[in-house]
Amino acid sequence: MSNPKPQLKTFLPILFSLLLVFGYYLYLHANVPAKVNFSNDTILSLTNITAGDLIIAQNSQCDSIDVSGKNLTVSNIPDGGNFTLKTATHSSAIKISPSDGTVNLTFSSDNFSQGGIVSYTLSSSTGSATANITWGVPQSNIHYTVKANGTILSAPLSSSSSEITFNYNKTLITPTTFTIAEDITAPTSFTLISPADKAVISDKRPTFSWNASSDSGSGLSKYQLYIDNTPNQDNIPSSATSIPSSADLSCGNHSWYVKAIDSADNSTSSNTMSFLIDCAGGFTPPTKPNITNANITASNTGILTLTNIPGNITQFTVSTTPDFKNTSWQDISKKDEILKKYNANDKLYIKFRTKDGGVSDVVTYTPKSSNTSTGNNTISGNTITNPITLNDGDIVKTPTNPDVYIIKYKNNKQYKRLILSPSVFKSYQHLKWTNIKIISQQQLDQYTTSNLVKETKDTIIYSLTPQGNKGERRTISTSQPYDIDSVYEINKVDRDSYKLVK
Repeated sequence: MSNPKPQLKTFLPILFSLLLVFGYYLYLHANVPAKVNFSNDTILSLTNITAGDLIIAQNSQCDSIDVSGKNLTVSNIPDGGNFTLKTATHSSAIKISPSDGTVNLTFSSDNFSQGGIVSYTLSSSTGSATANITWGVPQSNIHYTVKANGTILSAPLSSSSSEITFNYNKTLITPTTFTIAEDITAPTSFTLISPADKAVISDKRPTFSWNASSDSGSGLSKYQLYIDNTPNQDNIPSSATSIPSSADLSCGNHSWYVKAIDSADNSTSSNTMSFLIDCAGGFTPPTKPNITNANITASNTGILTLTNIPGNITQFTVSTTPDFKNTSWQDISKKDEILKKYNANDKLYIKFRTKDGGVSDVVTYTPKSSNTSTGNNTISGNTITNPITLNDGDIVKTPTNPDVYIIKYKNNKQYKRLILSPSVFKSYQHLKWTNIKIISQQQLDQYTTSNLVKETKDTIIYSLTPQGNKGERRTISTSQPYDIDSVYEINKVDRDSYKLVK
């Protein structure tokens, strides 16, 4: 019989070596987190999902997956890894690729609709987790609004493969729920500026301006200008809020509005305003109100009341001096309250204004007697009894002539210069219809008429010859004597409204 001990001695070292190798293998795997890879045929079926089953892509990485009722929770998708959910209609319904830290995904089957996912939640236990996200959507080439905890994050355009991709670069320590819907939110409302409502102009190709709109979803794409309910211009840049008409408009009344359109083709229209193009020529300010029948009555106690005010009057102003310093426009409904500040012995100067901006001539109330506080005093006509104090740069006209002038003072001399037309008036943005002062012809005649001008950015001096609402300009020789103090600086629109002749 052979002796077994030598064989055992030979086998024991081999067995001991195998045990060391196996122990080292267990040690390594006990200290390395497992990454679960699912094959393409791994299907997780959740209850109440009617559009199809969820499929875990083969290259997905995470520490664990838990299915509980309707909820699917994916834990610790690693930095640099990814996790992809598929549906029956989308090759990547959700693809999460953490760009920093580890991310957890929670998905409820209640958020599963038409083969796509409309809501899910991301979170992280690490301090700086962010994620790159690819999301399958129902349609291609459509703008979708993505919200994070109810706040619009972006409104990307879906690709030809019906996917949107974006980077969420905020930390996900607080669970963040992402939702998606087609962008159907219109741009914000906005209003028109110029031409003002019911304005009277002579320019057949006016410039239209409006306040800006905005869009928090897909972003503002363009504006459209409509005149008389017909498109006048399309593809106006979203950054523009002013544009001239594309062609001459006809004489008469017109309406206009602007439409703001976002990248998802949602639109918002502004309010509509109207204007009149007056081709008859001349300078036509807003219609001056007729207040010749206005009546001031003084009570026995000296309280003044104002009656017989035309219905188109909306404001008035009262002053004890003809220059109306330190006064302001007041609503006509406050007339009795304002007049209580005065009594029958005060001499008053009064102006009225309509809704359209038409300002009356200055009218006066003169007490019958300094010792009398009773009786009626009818304002008779639009008589201007005293000169009005004028400042450099004031715009003036007389009660009966439509011509408007700009006043200038230089070296103890005083000048006036004609504003040729409404379009020229409008080109100076600081000039306002409501600032025109009504003066007597006698006071206007005290100012020397100047026809010498130079464009602000030029050195050439021109002599102007007005002809209605047009005119001619001629270059003057500065070697010849001329009154340099009378030269007005004008803008290019004003200069070019006069035809250059030799």
